[in-house]
Amino acid sequence: MPPLWGDKLQDVEDYREWLTEYGFGVEHACEGAPVTLRLPSAEAYLHFLVARPDRRAELEAMSAGQREAFLDAARSLLAAAVNTDGEIVWAPVLFRVRAQRL
Repeated sequence: MPPLWGDKLQDVEDYREWLTEYGFGVEHACEGAPVTLRLPSAEAYLHFLVARPDRRAELEAMSAGQREAFLDAARSLLAAAVNTDGEIVWAPVLFRVRAQRL
């Protein structure tokens, strides 16, 4: 993720501060994980991640060597998320905000 999201915006208060800096009055802000997705393996999760047409196009635009390096790196990162049953459990955190430009 770009540094802005990965480094600066870690919780709801960070989002509130960021929006306020850019001239918004925040009326409501919250984070939640409304869904949980269980995938049987890291490979299944990887297929899920690259299923979107834009992501598929990015992979196809890579040379064979770049593609393999990317997929190997993704597999290495995903290996840390595999539970004892071999599954990956994904519960994305969503940010919801209601704000008005001041």
